[in-house]
Amino acid sequence: QPAAPALAAIDEASLFLLQKQYQDLTSQHLGDLRQALFAELTGLHFHIVWTPLRPCLETSLPSPCSVCCQLVDSDPLPHCGVCGLHHLEMTRRAERRGHRFTCEHGVGNYWFSITVRDLVIGTAFVQALDKASHFLRKHAGKKPAKADAQYLDRAEFDHAAHLLRFIAQSAETAALAELNQLDVKEVRHAMDSLQQEQDRLHEHIQRLLPEEHQLAISPHHPSPPLVKRMLEYIHRQYAEPITLQECARTHGHNAAYLSNLFSKVVGLPFKRYLTELRLEKSKQLLDDPDRNINEIAEAVGYASANRFRLAFKQQTGLSPRAWRVTMRPAPQPIPVRTTALTEIQRNVG
Repeated sequence: QPAAPALAAIDEASLFLLQKQYQDLTSQHLGDLRQALFAELTGLHFHIVWTPLRPCLETSLPSPCSVCCQLVDSDPLPHCGVCGLHHLEMTRRAERRGHRFTCEHGVGNYWFSITVRDLVIGTAFVQALDKASHFLRKHAGKKPAKADAQYLDRAEFDHAAHLLRFIAQSAETAALAELNQLDVKEVRHAMDSLQQEQDRLHEHIQRLLPEEHQLAISPHHPSPPLVKRMLEYIHRQYAEPITLQECARTHGHNAAYLSNLFSKVVGLPFKRYLTELRLEKSKQLLDDPDRNINEIAEAVGYASANRFRLAFKQQTGLSPRAWRVTMRPAPQPIPVRTTALTEIQRNVG
């Protein structure tokens, strides 16, 4: 199975996106059918409170506590705020067991943290009036405050709690299975792209050093100084919007003549060489996690990030962001192309 993302290494924005994705997948498996089945078997209804996508400074009662007050038709007790937060923390610590307790209102509670890939995305809970509660006997008698509220003994409520835990865990498992399928597709796509990159590098190196062109790279037959100056110009100015026509004006020659000479000596057309140089430089910059895609595109001479993304994906089969994630654990293939481009410059020099 693909490894789960390391939450500590994910930036805040990406973490919110993951949380939203996990919540959407899980909620699909906690729909009306499971609610109806749960109600038929227990006579109760379970509820889901999703974890906010952004930190909440709200000091009000946790949602389950508010339902407790509604069941007994009572205002919150002085201790409710502290009690609710305490039990919420106990629920998080209980992990896969869930947390079972009776609150001071006399309401039986079972809270269960819904967790996908170590990220708590919500809390499932079920509640019922506790037959053994002295508070209810004294203040509410045997008549429920709400028409649909029910009195359950401990065994009946434990049965409902076990069923809720099963439903929540099955939803977690279904969401995780879908995530794994998505990850497998991404891994396969990345592997295909890596294979294409490897094949392309091999072809590129073979083109640079073919046996029949050993004469061209021999020190006894140096390349024209004009091509050397063009390469130096390209490597110096690649971050600027340079063109063959501008290069021709700079060196005082006809653009068509320079294009033919450059292609013959280097083995690549001027524009393709410039594109590959820019993309190789961008791969080096992608190793720096502090640089965003827009900054990298500008740093290697692209007028817009979209044009950079299109060129990058056309060459590698991956978007710059996917390349950064895929190549970070195994950066060894990256210097190979850089070395190849350096070899061109050295050979024609």
